[in-house]
Amino acid sequence: MIKSSIFMVLVIDKLQEYRELKFLDLSGIPLSNEGAKSLRTLLQHTQTLELLNLSGSLQSYEPARQLFNGLYLNVTLKYLNLSCNKFNQNEKEFGSRIGRLVQVHEHLVHLDISFSKLSKEEILFICFCLRDNISLMSVHMGLNQVDTKYRLIARAILNAQVKHPFRS
Repeated sequence: MIKSSIFMVLVIDKLQEYRELKFLDLSGIPLSNEGAKSLRTLLQHTQTLELLNLSGSLQSYEPARQLFNGLYLNVTLKYLNLSCNKFNQNEKEFGSRIGRLVQVHEHLVHLDISFSKLSKEEILFICFCLRDNISLMSVHMGLNQVDTKYRLIARAILNAQVKHPFRS
């Protein structure tokens, strides 16, 4: 694990030199604390990155915290995939972090937070935060810890329409 952490830090640090980086797919690669710090720096300084896929990459809380600190200051991302991560925590921290992200990020067009073990309260909070966002065109929130009643409440908050009724 230590060798792969060091390798990931070196790769992310090297990517900062690449001035035309538009897509970064780190899905399924566990992100260490050090790797998340390097990614945070990359996110804060990049002028070209538009797509970031971190599906299944955030295995623990501290790397996720580092990542969100970088995401808040990023101005180029349009597509962000945070699906299949373990955001469940007693303090509901990541629901509020995602809510803040959709409030402050002006260019994000697509967000995937499906299957991230977010609670019903966190999903509803994110929905309230989404109401003020004008850039997001699609948000995937399925397969979280939300029952039918709370899915209906979330749709009402967002005034959302169901396009695929059999998968609601």
